[in-house]
Amino acid sequence: SIDNQKLLKIIDKKMQKLTNLFGPVLKKDLEIIIYHPKDSILININNPHWNHSLGFTYYSKDKIVIKDPSYAYISNDKFIQVIEHELNHLMINRFTNKIPRWFKEGMAMYVANEIQLNHKLKVIKKLYSKKLIPLQNLNLFNNLNNEDYKLAYAQSALYVESLVNIYGEKIIYDIIEECKTNNDFNDVIYILTNQSIYSLEKKILQL
Repeated sequence: SIDNQKLLKIIDKKMQKLTNLFGPVLKKDLEIIIYHPKDSILININNPHWNHSLGFTYYSKDKIVIKDPSYAYISNDKFIQVIEHELNHLMINRFTNKIPRWFKEGMAMYVANEIQLNHKLKVIKKLYSKKLIPLQNLNLFNNLNNEDYKLAYAQSALYVESLVNIYGEKIIYDIIEECKTNNDFNDVIYILTNQSIYSLEKKILQL
């Protein structure tokens, strides 16, 4: 649905933005597939979250698959946000693979400006009904139904945005920088905030 040359310009612009935020990374071949089932090119989508997602990243292959906006019924602006979201995953995983899924997703949503009021309202509703997903279950988004999958994203978005509100935007870049040399994410959080990740979660949910 979007001209290839226009798409390449969008990708270049987003890659430059991420390079400015996180610093340069080694250049590798990057494959981005814009998927529509009517295309003559057939690809095997083997991902348990494909039905719930607008796109996903193969971390080991530097490959991104994104649903065409006409197929996903999203605007071009939303499509561009999805591109930035997935590029964020790709670049972060070139630095480190020790970051839990909730932080990756929340950070990608924050950088791509995807966090909305409905994410916060969803978390508040589940908080009052005591149906939030435990933080340790957000390290991987496994075995989640569609409703819990959406909640996992909403919680991730709220947690990262709350970290920014408490410590300033620099905290998310400091976390990435520290994770380059420290393999334990929970240790990184303690080093930077002087709180355990679970104490920090309680603090966030009390805001």
